[in-house]
Amino acid sequence: MSLESGGEGILHVNGIEVRYMVPASLLLRKSLKYVDIFELIPFITKMSQVPTGSSTWDPPNILLNGPKGTGKTLLAAFLAERFGIPYLSLDCSEETRERHFKGGFVAKSGETPFILGTVANAIQVANESGFAMLVLEELNSLPNQQQKLVNSFTDFRRKLEIPELSTRLELEPNCKLWVIATQNPTVYGGTNELNDDLRSRFTCIDIPYPPPEAEKEILMEMTGYGRTGTQADPVQQQGLDWLVSIANQTRQGATSYSLSTRDLVELIYLIPRVGWFDVMFLLCQKFGDEDRKLVIERIQDITKNGTHPDLPTRVGLR
Repeated sequence: MSLESGGEGILHVNGIEVRYMVPASLLLRKSLKYVDIFELIPFITKMSQVPTGSSTWDPPNILLNGPKGTGKTLLAAFLAERFGIPYLSLDCSEETRERHFKGGFVAKSGETPFILGTVANAIQVANESGFAMLVLEELNSLPNQQQKLVNSFTDFRRKLEIPELSTRLELEPNCKLWVIATQNPTVYGGTNELNDDLRSRFTCIDIPYPPPEAEKEILMEMTGYGRTGTQADPVQQQGLDWLVSIANQTRQGATSYSLSTRDLVELIYLIPRVGWFDVMFLLCQKFGDEDRKLVIERIQDITKNGTHPDLPTRVGLR
């Protein structure tokens, strides 16, 4: 096993190079933090340990369900980092096919070698290192027909048939493949209901938007905004209160887009660079014309005189 810069590890299995992510390096390089306001890390840790008094691990498949930008993927990465687990991920969509799981023939330098897919690589990494985490992003973006592809490696079989190579990849005894899936609520566009067969293979955990005070704490921890040194900055604290209030207004269903915690983090990073007025302008750009009118009203109502009176003109509403 070897490690490259940029948070990527490499295994050589039977002469084949297999790459995976090293979350500790990845998170450090991107200066990412996970603020565990719902205390999910100790809860998931507890339900992943065999109750024998030892540190034996037998983690269940976990499905993290919640709105965009609530830290589902970040939670998985932090779990992998905390326990030193190699990490592989697959983005699910309407275009995801069997080859993305198992692999397929790829034209390369005049040849067509068979390149293993993400799930096949995850099984190999688990067999080589003893443990691997496989994260299936936006699981309910898979069409119903493609959802069946997930069954064989998420139940007791932990295997993958690869007919093109006349072989079967399966988890070796005492090796673990920890499958964590994320999904947005089914009211989001581009999502499908999970079939019962697939849902029964996962332990489901909902992650909602955090309460306002908790969201403020997350924003301060992730951006440093709201404090000057070790002291609370009242002006910045006021800005955080406004942003959280505006975001909560967009989460009530009156607008087609809801501001997530991730949106707020990105906006806060821009405040020292472009100023509050321009950040409010950029916030409005998240919304279509009809929604912008409502958002402008909410901003003006919440901030009172805390933003520029020409904001409607700036976003093209006058």
